[in-house]
Amino acid sequence: MDPYDLKACDQAVKEELAANEPSVIISRRPCALLKYVKHNPPLVVNKDKCIGCKSCMKIGCPAVSIKEGKAHVDNTLCVGCGVCEQLCPVGAFESTGKEG
Repeated sequence: MDPYDLKACDQAVKEELAANEPSVIISRRPCALLKYVKHNPPLVVNKDKCIGCKSCMKIGCPAVSIKEGKAHVDNTLCVGCGVCEQLCPVGAFESTGKEG
């Protein structure tokens, strides 16, 4: 499964926790920390859309923080995975279209 697909991850974990035998979940994506991995452009936060709910903080991403009550993305750390986009209830995370 793709670790950037939160719904697929949630479903896989629930299925395997319900199994009566040992199991393994295999992620099909290279580590984002490897130098040869090509990343998507970093995301930015639309401050007008952000409501400061901190849902994006649940993933523990080092690129996402809260500044002045709103989400903030450090574009030097963001790999453009889109997980924060999936968690944001108001769609405040947007692609810049530029490489970071």
